[in-house]
Amino acid sequence: GTAAADWRPLLNPLAGELGLSISAILVVALILANRTLEAEGKHRADLTALAESHRQMRELSGLYETALATSSVLETDALLRRLYVQVSQLIQLDTFVVVLLDAESDRLNVALAMEQGKPVANFSVPLTEGGLIGWVVSNRKPLLMRDLSAESPPTAPRHVTQPARSWLGVPIASRDRVIGGVSVQSFQPNAFDDSHLRF
Repeated sequence: GTAAADWRPLLNPLAGELGLSISAILVVALILANRTLEAEGKHRADLTALAESHRQMRELSGLYETALATSSVLETDALLRRLYVQVSQLIQLDTFVVVLLDAESDRLNVALAMEQGKPVANFSVPLTEGGLIGWVVSNRKPLLMRDLSAESPPTAPRHVTQPARSWLGVPIASRDRVIGGVSVQSFQPNAFDDSHLRF
C-alpha cells in the first residue's frame, strides 16, 4: 500500500486553509436552515416539505461536523476516517474512496478505501488507469452514474473489491487546482441522485 507519509503533506494544509472558512459558511447555513425549519413547522402542513427540511438540516449538520473535524484534526488518517463517518451517516453507501493526486508522478494514491464498513488496503495507480475517479480528477468535474449496468460510463470503472451499481465522485480542489477526489458507491442501482451530487 501507499505509506501515509507519502500523501499526508498533500492534505494537511487543507485543514488550516479551508477548515475555518468552511465552518463559518456552514454556521450561517445552519442558522438559516433552522429558521426555515421552524417556519415550516409552524405554517405548513406539507409533511413532504417538512421531511425535506429535516433532511437538509441533517446534511448541513454533518457538513458542519466535518468542517470542525477539518479544522481541528491534524492527523490525515483520523481526518479521512472522520470524513467517512460523517458521509456514511448522511448517505447510504457501500464503498467510500478518497484519492490524492501526486502531480509529479501523475499517479493517484488511495488515501482511504472503505467497503461495507471495513478498510481496504491502500494502493497507487497511474492517473490514466484510475477508472471513474481518475476521470473525475482529470476532467475536474463531478460524475454521477445512477446505474452502471444501464448507462455508458465515460471510462471503464475500476472497482475496489465488488462491482458497484451506483457511483458518485467529486474532485477535491485547493487554490484552483485539483488535488484528488472522493467517491461513494453502492451495490444497488439508483442509490444516488442530484441531491447527493449537490451535497
